[in-house]
Amino acid sequence: MLLLALLLALLLATPAATATAPALPASPAPSNAALAFADAVERIAPLGCDASAAVRVRPLDSEIELACGRGARSLAARLARAPGALCPSVEQRGASLFFHCTTRRIDAVLTGAGSLELRSLRTLPWRGVDGPPVLRAMQGEGLDDPLKTLRQGDTALTQGDLAGAIGLWRSVGKGGHVARLALERLCEMTSASCTADRGLFDPIGLPSEMREDLALRGARLDAYAGNPVAGLGRLAFFGPSRCAETPLCRRILLMALRAKVTRGSEDALALFLSFPQRNEGADAPDLTAAASSLSANLGAPRFAAGLLAAATGGVAQAQLSDHLLRTAQLFRSAGDEPHAEAIVDFAVSRLDEKTVSSSGWRAFTQRSAVGPQSLDNAQPIADAELAAAAAALARARDVH
Repeated sequence: MLLLALLLALLLATPAATATAPALPASPAPSNAALAFADAVERIAPLGCDASAAVRVRPLDSEIELACGRGARSLAARLARAPGALCPSVEQRGASLFFHCTTRRIDAVLTGAGSLELRSLRTLPWRGVDGPPVLRAMQGEGLDDPLKTLRQGDTALTQGDLAGAIGLWRSVGKGGHVARLALERLCEMTSASCTADRGLFDPIGLPSEMREDLALRGARLDAYAGNPVAGLGRLAFFGPSRCAETPLCRRILLMALRAKVTRGSEDALALFLSFPQRNEGADAPDLTAAASSLSANLGAPRFAAGLLAAATGGVAQAQLSDHLLRTAQLFRSAGDEPHAEAIVDFAVSRLDEKTVSSSGWRAFTQRSAVGPQSLDNAQPIADAELAAAAAALARARDVH
């Protein structure tokens, strides 16, 4: 606790560096309370966005989305001429701007002065889709005093009262399981060097709801450190069903599926395949595409194609052409020409003539090396095959 107290005192006493994107007028400085948890702040003003402008931060993707409205094109052009340091790459997609940042410890807020503040954080991000978890089993009435104080600190954090949250966690006291959870939260919010390797994040021996809380927070910390695969072992305390219904767990899994292939990558694939109704949910297409890409990189292109084919019903029309073309390409690379041709036929029936005549589809159909084949000679693709492939990958991992 003494070390944490010293870290907190140093944190609150050290001002953050503040920079303004070149050639863009600065808005009034943010409050000292906000600066106390930031290394640097960049302000973009005036935005020229609609009054309904909104910002969404996805820290694990190092991405900020600004729904700007009619002023999006003009703002994108200005930022291209004068990029900032925190998020130097800005991409316009329709009425929104996507800022690609240099750190995952990023936050952004729209101010009343009509500016956008980008903040590089000393702490783990505490807002948005990648913020700390709030688990169902730790909510509700009837909590004992230490646990109630812990939850009050969690609530203060969600309301943006960081100093209040830290004060409540510090008042939990010493000893006991709840004190460990409080120390973990203090580590996240007061130590730039907090890592999940510390024994503080070991969930063994805790009651189930506390074990899940600590396991997910440890996996989140691994993800912010750029090593989501390392956190997959912690997610074993969740189980596939709990992970599937927990947005943060799904986000960490997506990051692990997209990561460079390493020892343990098969665990990410196996967890995804264990999800009930894995093709359901707003992020299901992203998870499936990432799982397919990982499968192909692991040397299983037919398995990868099967994943995409099974998820076709949930793909939006705007993405359907790319989805089907990738599926056909994977079947062909696996030597499964009958299924590749079946995907082409399906694409012709579902896509407009201009789309199926595009350069990508034209190149694919012209490269066909064999004549038409019957699907009667092709092996069936089913969940059983996908499960068998996952088991084979797991066995290969154990051998090595």
